[in-house]
Amino acid sequence: MSKVKEENFQRATAVVMVTLFLSRILGFVREMIIAKIYGRGIETDAFFAAFTIPDMMFDYL
Repeated sequence: MSKVKEENFQRATAVVMVTLFLSRILGFVREMIIAKIYGRGIETDAFFAAFTIPDMMFDYL
């Protein structure tokens, strides 16, 4: 592999790693905010039921 391709590959790998890490952190923050606002109950269950379908569709794309 040429030096330029290797540098591009390393840069792309770093971008993917940072993006994945930020996604996980933001997902955790989202869960904390939802837990703080709604607590445990029927509203939280309804939110997660409604959020599951578009979330799965996004994961499959």
